[in-house]
Amino acid sequence: MEMAIRFIENKWVQLTGFLLLLLLIFQINYHQNQTEFSFCVIRNITGKACYGCGWLRGVAACLHLDFERAWQLNTLNLLTIPLIGYISIRYLFLLFRNATPKNIQKSCE
Repeated sequence: MEMAIRFIENKWVQLTGFLLLLLLIFQINYHQNQTEFSFCVIRNITGKACYGCGWLRGVAACLHLDFERAWQLNTLNLLTIPLIGYISIRYLFLLFRNATPKNIQKSCE
């Protein structure tokens, strides 16, 4: 168990995981139709989009620098994408300042 914790606390493992997450989001097809199956429980039950519908596809559109499409998918992307960018840059800064994950968690509180 201790070996697994040391592995997770390795900053290069965390950086690799962060970059893989960005790569996975980049691969999302943000051009898909709204009539296809959605993972949103509210949309599946009521048939209407919730405030979060289209958010992840909007993030993918921003990674492709298609800001107009991101706005069309979900107008809240105007607020959430800069916030996520700030949190990500702050996390990477703290990660490479030789901070441990415990210190990063304390600094976010």
